[in-house]
Amino acid sequence: MKELLTIKIKAITKELLVYLFGIPAALLIRLLYPLIHIRVGILPADRIGHLAEISMHFSCTHDLYENKRILNLFFLSCAPANTFFLKLIKRKLHIYRFVQFIYKANLYLPGSAIFYNVDESGLYANYEKLTRDTQNLRKKTKQAFPFSVAEDICGNSFLKKMGCSNNKYVCLNIRDSAYLEQTFPNRDNSYHDYRDSDCQSYALAVNELISRGYFVIRMGSLVKDKMLIDSDQFLDYPFCELSSDFLDIWLMANCTFCISTSSGLDSVADIYRRPIAYVNALPFGDFNSSNPKTIWMPKTIVDKNNQAIPLEDIITSGIISFHESEDLNKYDWHEVDNTDEEICEVAKEIEEKVAGIWDPSKDNTIQKQHVLNLLSTHWDEFTKYHNINAFKEKSYGHFSETFLNKISK
Repeated sequence: MKELLTIKIKAITKELLVYLFGIPAALLIRLLYPLIHIRVGILPADRIGHLAEISMHFSCTHDLYENKRILNLFFLSCAPANTFFLKLIKRKLHIYRFVQFIYKANLYLPGSAIFYNVDESGLYANYEKLTRDTQNLRKKTKQAFPFSVAEDICGNSFLKKMGCSNNKYVCLNIRDSAYLEQTFPNRDNSYHDYRDSDCQSYALAVNELISRGYFVIRMGSLVKDKMLIDSDQFLDYPFCELSSDFLDIWLMANCTFCISTSSGLDSVADIYRRPIAYVNALPFGDFNSSNPKTIWMPKTIVDKNNQAIPLEDIITSGIISFHESEDLNKYDWHEVDNTDEEICEVAKEIEEKVAGIWDPSKDNTIQKQHVLNLLSTHWDEFTKYHNINAFKEKSYGHFSETFLNKISK
């Protein structure tokens, strides 16, 4: 009863602030419009991936199209998934709690559309544009959210303390259901189970990278299982007492490269332009073309007889861009994880490319062009997810050679 009363009091207080502060402020930004164009907007904060990618979009547009007549103000949709990342982006973006009251009050006044940089409906309607960099904005801008000297010293100190003496390290980001189950216990998160994979299937790749002189850090804050790796050059970071919001971000932003299953935290590596090998990734159409330092190894989609579905059928069925398990189920299809050996081959490919020792004769250029032609000519929504000019300039992330060789057999 007491808890319900507290909730009601908070709701009433917020509504009063909309009328007592928000409406006068919304009127004021209209009066100031001839001199300065003030816009208000919402940043989704419950997932680090959403917050990172959308913050990056607004940082890039600010750098490229800076207009002293425009002032963008933001507030967060909820408590941030990572408090340090909020601190980092606030050095560049104007984020304040009071903006929520202006944002809501703006709805009650005429001409509201021109005083939003992005509203809640626009956020989701334009989600791909805001998160996938289909305009190639990042290629045209410098690093958006630099760390301070003290922060870099702190991050490097942690690496040395853990046993990484040469700062040559790989971040491993493996999605499982633990984070969503514990963070959002009242939600049904099973619709994204197709994105999960078994952390033990990455052991072969981890040991291969260690043999090549890398320190490997398995990332995450909440995970189901420990990884069974017996090496002082491996850190199972979710079980490290020194883990922190700061290190979650700094480690991903500064790694030599990242291996990830295409989930939230790898967006940090992405906005810092780190090389990324995506494994066990779905859907197919989500491959990261805007970062030319990436390769993509999707899971295999099979029918009820465990026969692989041809890419042409995946495109025409719409499964090329599906985002819920139900979409697969209605065709009686399901996903099959990459094998340990496939994951290891992708790890070797990204390592050799980053180290500059990749043998170009291994490139399956014929199959790569075939896949790109299929996507660009048969998939109606191709330009919604990808910038066609990047492909014309041959500056794009693409599918791994392991995948291209697999589908050519």
